[in-house]
Amino acid sequence: MTFSVLAFDPEQGLLGMAQASSPMAVGARCLHLRPGVGVVASQGNTDPALGPRLLGLLGQGVAPEAALAALEGTPMLQSRQLGVVDAGGRVAAFTGNGPEPEKGHLLGAGFVVLGNHLASARVLPAMREAFLDSRGQAFEARLLAAVVAGRDAGGDRSGCRSAAIRVAGRNPQPRTDLRVDWVPGGGTTDAVDALAALVGRWIPLIPYYQRRPMEPSIGDWEAWSPAP
Repeated sequence: MTFSVLAFDPEQGLLGMAQASSPMAVGARCLHLRPGVGVVASQGNTDPALGPRLLGLLGQGVAPEAALAALEGTPMLQSRQLGVVDAGGRVAAFTGNGPEPEKGHLLGAGFVVLGNHLASARVLPAMREAFLDSRGQAFEARLLAAVVAGRDAGGDRSGCRSAAIRVAGRNPQPRTDLRVDWVPGGGTTDAVDALAALVGRWIPLIPYYQRRPMEPSIGDWEAWSPAP
């Protein structure tokens, strides 16, 4: 019931992921990121414990493909879907062979798109195309563009009631960590729209919050604006 994009930006050393789903609080269960190590999507019949497990393997230097292979024999693995990108830009993904239609994953150079319970076979190609076509934009904007494109191509068959995005560089704290845990269905906007509004407000403030810990005199965030 979830579609996601995971990526590594080699120019800035950023890892990130964005996703949307019909159940509540997808970002609390399915999105796993460790700065300087990697990012993991654990979705489908979600087992949140697989995210930290895979990140632990990546932290030991295990390649994404080998990390996924290490899960062989895990209970109910064929009902799950996993995506992995490490801090070197290596990628891997797994989609179990359960009976659900319209699911899968696509691998690219430093990124993965994957989804299940999709409304259309167009969802994943649209996400890949949007991510590639958004080169030159802020990393968060590129991740968001992929999720918006997936939603617009049909997204989750049951709708998009929660969404999340997280990005981290080499610092321990995330650079971006935004979640929309619930937007009821049937309205004119969904969780992807709500996330897009948050990301739009957040991106201009990223430099502010990166400087503020070591530069308290920077002032109040509402009065701050980047130098021309």
